Amino acid sequence: MKKHIFYLTMSLSILILAFYSFLHFKEKSSLTKENVCSIINNIDGTILAVMAKNGEKELSNNSKLDFVVKYIIENKEKFTNIVETSNSKLERNGTIYYNFGKVKQENIYTLTHNFFEEFDNNMNSSMLYDNGYIELFFEPIEYVSYDFKQVSSYYIYKGKIYTYVKYIRSMRNKENKFTVKYIFDEDTYRIDNIIILNSIMN
Repeated sequence: MKKHIFYLTMSLSILILAFYSFLHFKEKSSLTKENVCSIINNIDGTILAVMAKNGEKELSNNSKLDFVVKYIIENKEKFTNIVETSNSKLERNGTIYYNFGKVKQENIYTLTHNFFEEFDNNMNSSMLYDNGYIELFFEPIEYVSYDFKQVSSYYIYKGKIYTYVKYIRSMRNKENKFTVKYIFDEDTYRIDNIIILNSIMN
C-alpha cells in the first residue's frame, strides 16, 4: 500500500513539474518572440532602406556600418559623449553630404556589435573613414514604407531565432509584397543576418 502511495505521489510530482516546465517554456518563447519583434519594429525601415540603397538582398558589412551611422545621426542626443565636431566635407555625383560630426573607429565597432553578431573591423575602405574616425555624413535614402506587415513564421533552431516577416505596400494602384528573413542569436538577440527573400508586384 505504501509503495502505491509513493509511486502515485512521484507520478503526480513529475506531472506537475512537467506542466510548470511547459508553461515556463511557453512564457519564455513568447517573451523571446516579443523581444525580437520589438527589435525588428525599431530598425526595419532604416536597415531595409540601407540594403536597398546598396543593392543588396543579404546584409553586408557596408550596410551594417551605414545603418549604425544613420542610427547615431537619428539619435544624436544619446551619443553626445562619443560624437565629436568635424569640418570634413563630402561631395559625390553632385550631392553634398551634410556632416553631423565624427566618431572614433573603436566606438563605432562597439556600437555595431551591440546590433550585429559579426562585424569586420576593417573600416579603412569606407568613404566615411578618416584617420581613425568615421565621419557622420548623412546620405539621403528612401526609407522603406509599408501599409501592413505580419510575422508569417517564427522558430528557434540551433541557437538561432528565425523570423519571417511579410510586408505589403500599395503603390499607384499596385500592391508590392515582399518577405524578409531575420536571423538573431538566441542568447544575445544580436542580428546574425537579414535576407530579402522575394518581391512581388501585383
